[in-house]
Amino acid sequence: MGFSWNVWPWPWASPVHMQQLRQRNYWEDNYRKVRRTLNAQEVFAASLYDENRALKEQVATLQNENLAAAERSRRQEELLLGARTHASQQEKQYQQQVNRLYARMHTLQSGPARLTDESVRDQMGRLCFELDTWVKLNFRDTDDLEPIAESEELHSTSPQRCSWLQAYVLNFVQVLIFAPRRFGLNDDEPFGHCVAEIEDSVHQTNSQAAFHNWKLATGSAIEELTKEQQNGTLAYIIQHIETEFRPATPQRSNSRKQQLRTFLENCVALKNTLARQPDNFTFFRSPAGAEFSAGAMTSFDGRERGTVKHSLWPALVKHDGATPYVIIHAELVWMAD
Repeated sequence: MGFSWNVWPWPWASPVHMQQLRQRNYWEDNYRKVRRTLNAQEVFAASLYDENRALKEQVATLQNENLAAAERSRRQEELLLGARTHASQQEKQYQQQVNRLYARMHTLQSGPARLTDESVRDQMGRLCFELDTWVKLNFRDTDDLEPIAESEELHSTSPQRCSWLQAYVLNFVQVLIFAPRRFGLNDDEPFGHCVAEIEDSVHQTNSQAAFHNWKLATGSAIEELTKEQQNGTLAYIIQHIETEFRPATPQRSNSRKQQLRTFLENCVALKNTLARQPDNFTFFRSPAGAEFSAGAMTSFDGRERGTVKHSLWPALVKHDGATPYVIIHAELVWMAD
């Protein structure tokens, strides 16, 4: 049978003992209250922790979504910028094409634009300067040219050797580029001879405007049809000059050949441009031993008497069919000693 200490009153309990029991019961009640409060707070804290963790997960998710949205926005901006750039380029190309077509139509209606004598003279001067620069830049030590030059004829001074080399290169330019009626066509071959006869016939039987338009259209067609032959001619000139003068220059071969090709292409561009002009242009080069002509020649060293030793750059003569021949650019010559 159990015994209860909490039964009151106890007949045998002393007042002190009863006071101790009441205090113990008080602390036990407080302990249970505090414990319940702590348990409730722990449960609440756990719920707050779970809620906080859920909020953090939501924040992380929102941040990831925000980053993804920012990346999508950046890509869309890039695509939009690319689309705008492409559209701008397309519009620019379209406008350029329209301008070319309008220019072409204007040319066909009014005939090819005439080059002024001053413009042609400037282009001739630039080409002469380019050749002179190429020689001096790639053959600075002209002593290396002496064995090659002496195989042709004695050249004792550095300027004489440079002039001989310039005349040597010019001979290829004159014969293969400037002299033919149209570059890319051999006047002695059937096709070249046929084109020349047709041109003369069109000139004689049609108006000047019709003849000029024919020259423009035919020139463009011939340039396109003979492009491979033109490139082959330039390659032949470069290869021949390289084979002849490679031992005489320490300069890098690729740079030297590229400079020479640029010069030759500029010569071809001038030749083709002149072939499409209303007037007829002829390049003239004097042979060695020709008498100096003050009106048609310019002496490299200033002497205006004697005979020509080297032709350093050809003369350019214009003839419009009505007036006498006009010398647009005088021939540059080196006089014999």
